[in-house]
Amino acid sequence: DRNYLIIANHPSLIDVVFLLAMFPTADCVIKQELREIFWTKHLMKGVGYISNQDPTAWLSECITRLRAGRSLILFPEGTRTVPGEPLHFKAGAAAVAVRAGVECLPVVITCRPTTLTKAERWYQVPDRRVFFSLRVQPPIRAVYPRAHEIDARPARRSFHEPLLSYFTAPLAGTCRRTAVAAFAGASTPLPALRASFLARTRPITTTGSTLCARVLRAAT
Repeated sequence: DRNYLIIANHPSLIDVVFLLAMFPTADCVIKQELREIFWTKHLMKGVGYISNQDPTAWLSECITRLRAGRSLILFPEGTRTVPGEPLHFKAGAAAVAVRAGVECLPVVITCRPTTLTKAERWYQVPDRRVFFSLRVQPPIRAVYPRAHEIDARPARRSFHEPLLSYFTAPLAGTCRRTAVAAFAGASTPLPALRASFLARTRPITTTGSTLCARVLRAAT
């Protein structure tokens, strides 16, 4: 099986739960606070997820694990999206992709109505059922440095903006038809290198308790 840098936008607090249900063997980057809170610190240390405390250290560890053949979940924004504001991707995701030399597997997440966002408290419950949609897009390849280039920064910068645009278009309602057709079971073939992922997990596009049940079944 092929490994990927799985990148996603981050509209809600529980996005990572769904992503780990879809890709249960993947590593991910977590906030250092989760390693310090009493209720989560032992779990986080046990699963070996990467802390974001030291920017240099986590970047290096991400690259090491990807080069070792593991998949990694990363939110390029570094935090949850603020509703109504444009996406702001940090340079880390592009840097990891370029330096690790792996393909990116984008996952576009939408949540309507919004809940558990950066602008809402956990106890602020929406007045109607919440609908989550996770769309796995075709893999994209970073622009790798030329053989004679020791410094990867030009390649990283050249990949950063296209990566951001790749997410901006689907979230604006202009998702590429090829990706939608693949999920609808149309004749458009999925790339063989991610067929094992999709054979095991269907895209999560549902609501309320049904969504929770699917996530729990996928995680067991």
